[in-house]
Amino acid sequence: MGVNYQDFIKLFYQDFRLNQKLIVSFINGYRKSGEEVAVTPLTQSFLIFITAIGIMKYTEKIADKSFKQIGEQMLATCFSFLGVRKKNSDNASMSALIFTN
Repeated sequence: MGVNYQDFIKLFYQDFRLNQKLIVSFINGYRKSGEEVAVTPLTQSFLIFITAIGIMKYTEKIADKSFKQIGEQMLATCFSFLGVRKKNSDNASMSALIFTN
């Protein structure tokens, strides 16, 4: 239920570690099964942002440095997408965003 892209976020960041080849392969396989990722990059960025906020809230209560770094990387992606320069912008990767034709 809901936006399928939201289910992909942690997969792309945690499991795939933003490896562009894995993400493209996954999306191509997903599309071959008849499914589509039909949300704009702006919506994707918003979903990454709210996922990052959830991670940051979680890591405030439970110490998990590596998980917190994933949240920080998600925030860096959002800042980069919006054109906002932050000190951790080197951590930004646009690999998680799926641009459709």
